[in-house]
Amino acid sequence: MSLLTRDFALFTVLLIGAVPAYSQFPPLSPPQLDQLVARIALYPDPLLAQVLTASTFWNEIPDAAAWADRHSYLKGDAVADAIKEDNLQWDPSVLALLPFPSVLDMMAHDMVWTEQLGNAVLTQRADVMDAVQRMRRKAESYKGGNSVKKCVGAEEKFGRPCTGA
Repeated sequence: MSLLTRDFALFTVLLIGAVPAYSQFPPLSPPQLDQLVARIALYPDPLLAQVLTASTFWNEIPDAAAWADRHSYLKGDAVADAIKEDNLQWDPSVLALLPFPSVLDMMAHDMVWTEQLGNAVLTQRADVMDAVQRMRRKAESYKGGNSVKKCVGAEEKFGRPCTGA
């Protein structure tokens, strides 16, 4: 066996062995996805994007939530400085949630949900985004659309997720 053939065979075995565990889960139905995203669907788009991506790194969430809790007194640039000082090595999407300790706390206290969301994001991204849009339309129909539209910029303005109220 040539060196190139052996290396290719080894690479193939490693690649096949590296198939993530999330691929074992059956796809979620639209109603299941709606239920899964219901608690985050009204988050402003930038925060929603970070939550969805961070959920794929669900194993980093508890430590990040603990760090955010210990540093909850910090705001703005002080948070960024503390992140640099502590040399945090989490995924950038997880780091982006550090200024939102309530979001990290919610994710950390329901790890089954967080992992399920992460798996859905990895295997059914388009379906997850469709579910978010369905839940937003549903909220709009309940509230006449006004509060849902106000949520889009609420995070930047108030520094916390919008509840739609």
